[in-house]
Formats: sequence, C-alpha cells, structure tokens
Amino acid sequence: MKIPMSKITYQLDGEGVAKSIIVEYSTFDMNNNLTAKVEILPEHLSEGQVIDEVSRKDADALARSIINNWLIGADA
Repeated sequence: MKIPMSKITYQLDGEGVAKSIIVEYSTFDMNNNLTAKVEILPEHLSEGQVIDEVSRKDADALARSIINNWLIGADA
C-alpha cells in the first residue's frame, strides 16, 4: 500500500527559525485507514545539520525511517 505524505509543517520560534518539522501521512485502502504524524527534531538529524536545511524530500525520508523503526520495535 502506498502511503502518501498529506501534510508537512515547519514549526518556527519567535525569530522565524525552524525548531521542528511535523510530517503527516494518511491513506484509506480496502476498508483500512492509516494515519501517522511524526515530529522531526534536531536530535533526529545528522551532526551539523539544522532543521532549516531539511528539504521536503529529506523530511519525508526521515519521517518514514522513524515510522519504520516504530513498527520494527512494536509488539506483534
């Protein structure tokens, strides 16, 4: 099942600097509904990288990796 990104939001501080990115996914397929919301924080990034430098494509890849880690660690 393809799970498309439905929304991406950059959370800014009072000076306009991005502090986090919220990536949301939503799909409905064959009576199954899936939604996920991931907040990407500075600690999720490589050393020296900042939230303001993360592209939409990179945020999508990172959020999908975080979701995958949740699923791998989930009890079946």
